Amino acid sequence: MDEKMNNNGKIVNFFVNGGPTFNYSPGETPPKFINDLLHGLYTRQYMASHSVTGQTSSKEGQDKEKKTGLPKQDLAEITNAAKHKFPHITDTNVKAFICQKLNNSAKLNK
Repeated sequence: MDEKMNNNGKIVNFFVNGGPTFNYSPGETPPKFINDLLHGLYTRQYMASHSVTGQTSSKEGQDKEKKTGLPKQDLAEITNAAKHKFPHITDTNVKAFICQKLNNSAKLNK
C-alpha cells in the first residue's frame, strides 16, 4: 500500500470546502494550514523521504541520497488550496512552508 493517501485531485475541494476533520479558525496562519494539509495527505516517513523539487541541496554532501520530489500535481493543488484560503501568500511562500515541514519531518525521523 502506498504511504501517501490517495487524493484523486481533490485536495482543494476537500480541504478548503469542508473536509470532515479540517475546521479552521479565523486566526489560522498559512504555515499551520499547510502543516495540517501535509499531515492529512502524507505520513511522516513519506514527508521525510521527499523534497519539494527533488533536486539535491547544495548543503548536502556527495554521499547523501537524493530525495524524491513531491508529485507536481500535489504541489500545484496544495499551492492552490493555500492561495484560496490565504489570497495574500505567494507560490514561493507556500513552497517555503512545505520545504520547512519536509525538513522537520526528516529531522524527527532520524
